[in-house]
Amino acid sequence: MTAHEIAAVLHCSPDQVRDRLRKQGVEVHRTGPRELPVSTDDIIELRDNGLSWSQVAHAVGMSKSGSARRYHAAMGCTCNQGKHHAPRCDYCRDAFGA
Repeated sequence: MTAHEIAAVLHCSPDQVRDRLRKQGVEVHRTGPRELPVSTDDIIELRDNGLSWSQVAHAVGMSKSGSARRYHAAMGCTCNQGKHHAPRCDYCRDAFGA
């Protein structure tokens, strides 16, 4: 069972699961890139319901930037996935200003 699967059952973050296991003396290692079973629709729904990026990220088990990139891509963002140093696409200009 992965830390993500345990976290889903216990309603906590995978990092909390790994930290607790390490404290109990269990050797924890990554087995490769993680699969993110969360759908982009879930991210869109949470964000559109007013949750902050931190809240969205915690709810779906992703980083804030990963959640935001998925959201921006789904909204048609073409400005380097919402990164602030890139020129803003029409979606980001409308949503976040120039």
